[in-house]
Amino acid sequence: MPREAAAVKRMVYACASPCPPGAASTVHVFEIVRGLRSRGWSVDLVYPSYLSGDRAGALVRLLGIIATNTRAAFRLPRADVLYCRSHFGLFPLAIIARLARVPVVQEVNGPYADVFLGWPLARRFATAIRAAMRWQLAAADLLIAVTSDLAVWLRETVGHAAVVVIPNGADTEHFAPTDRREEATHPYVLFFGRLTAWQGIDTLLDAVLRPEWPASVELVVAGDGPQRSRVESCTKEGSVRYVGQVARADLPSLVRSAIATISPQGSAGGRNRTGLSALKVYESLACGTPVIASAWPGHQELIQEVGCGILFPPDDASALAAAVRRCVEDPVAARAMGARGSAWVRRHASWDVRAQQTHDALLHELPRADAHPSRGTG
Repeated sequence: MPREAAAVKRMVYACASPCPPGAASTVHVFEIVRGLRSRGWSVDLVYPSYLSGDRAGALVRLLGIIATNTRAAFRLPRADVLYCRSHFGLFPLAIIARLARVPVVQEVNGPYADVFLGWPLARRFATAIRAAMRWQLAAADLLIAVTSDLAVWLRETVGHAAVVVIPNGADTEHFAPTDRREEATHPYVLFFGRLTAWQGIDTLLDAVLRPEWPASVELVVAGDGPQRSRVESCTKEGSVRYVGQVARADLPSLVRSAIATISPQGSAGGRNRTGLSALKVYESLACGTPVIASAWPGHQELIQEVGCGILFPPDDASALAAAVRRCVEDPVAARAMGARGSAWVRRHASWDVRAQQTHDALLHELPRADAHPSRGTG
C-alpha cells in the first residue's frame, strides 16, 4: 500500500514547456503526478497551454512561460512544496517560492547545454541563463536527477548534497509482453520518438546503407520532428518505412512485433554525456523487446547489468548495423534479452515504482511544512 504523505501534501508542479499528448516528457510528468495523487498528494499541475511544439515562435513560448510563472505563483500560498521540471524560464517562480519559504524540488533532466538545443537564440544570453539555472539548483531543497552521472554533475557543479536519482519508467499495464509473440509480415527493427539531431537519426539512417545491415530487415521509424524530411527521403531506399506519429495506444503492438528497438542517441550538442534515461528504452523492455542502444551512461549500465540488449559506440553506423544483424541471426538470444528486460522493468522501473521513489524522496528530504511557522495552513 502506498504510504500517505505526512506533513507535506499540497504541491504545485510547474513545467515551463507544454505537455503535448504522447511526448516522452508529457508521459513522465503525468505518470508521476498520477502516482503522487494516488499516495495522498494534492497536485496542482501548471504548464503552458499552447501545443504547437517546434512550430511555436520564441514570443509564443516566452508568453507561455510568463503565464506559467504567474499562474503557479498565485497557487503557492496554499502549497507545501513547489516541484519544478527544471528550466531557466522558471527562475522568477523559484525566487517567489524562496521568499514565501515554500520548499522547492528541481527535477533535472539534463545539463545546462540542453537549453541551447531547444532555444538556439538563447546562446547570446548564455552567461546569464547559466547563472539563473545554477542559482535555482543551488537554492532548491531537493534535486531529482534522471541518471547517476547527472547526479554527479549536479554535486560537482552546484555543490548540492540533497540529490536523488529517479530515472524514467514504463507503463507496465499497457507496455507488456503477450503470451503469443506478434509476428510481423516483414521483419523490422523500430525507432520511435522525436526526430531530432541529438536522437542520432543520421546514424540510424546511415546504418541501413552499411553492408552489415541484414537485407531482409526493414527499419521502421515512428515519430515526428525537425528531421522528418530526412527520414522521408530515405524511404526511397527500400529498407526504411516511415509510419508517422503513432498513437500511444497503438505503440505496444508495434514494439512487440519488432525484432528489436533502437535508441541511437549521438554526441550532437553534448547533451548525452551526463547519461540517458530514454522512455523508449523502458517501454521497449517492458514489452519484452530487446534494445539496441548507443553506449552512453545510464543505458550502458542498465543493458550490461540486466543483459537486455546490445550496446554500440555512439555515432557508429556500422556497429549499429552489426548489432541489428546479431539480433536477426540469433533470435533465441534476442528473445531471452527481451524477457530479462521485461521482468526487470516490472520489478524495478514501472511508473508506480518511480512515483513511490519520488514520494519517499519528498517525505525524507524536504523540510516539514510545520518548520515554516510564517505560513498558514488554510
